[in-house]
Amino acid sequence: MSATNTAWERYLPQICFALRTAPHESTGHSPSMLLYGRELHTPLDIITQPSSEGKDEPGIPYPESLESSIREAHDHARSILAGSHAKRKKYYDRRRRPVSYAVDDLVRVKTHPCSDALANFHC
Repeated sequence: MSATNTAWERYLPQICFALRTAPHESTGHSPSMLLYGRELHTPLDIITQPSSEGKDEPGIPYPESLESSIREAHDHARSILAGSHAKRKKYYDRRRRPVSYAVDDLVRVKTHPCSDALANFHC
């Protein structure tokens, strides 16, 4: 295996960061927002945006503010996901046909594995 085939490993942290900060189509939020209640700062954000340190809403302690933010993000994601699931179900049901089997009906059964790591086989 050449060095160029393994070079992608160097970019894993950047790829993971991009996935954690990108809004998801189904929820409308990034994984960081749903997990931490806020968006993660990119290096560009730190350079271009002024610090908001100490400018939180007075009178609202950080833990309560964080809990409220996370709860609000989760509630929003749940409502968006419900709509997304209904939409996907509608598309799935368009092509689905009911199937019923009786005793002694012949059916096709897939018996081969899709991959076998020990045999170095992948389909």
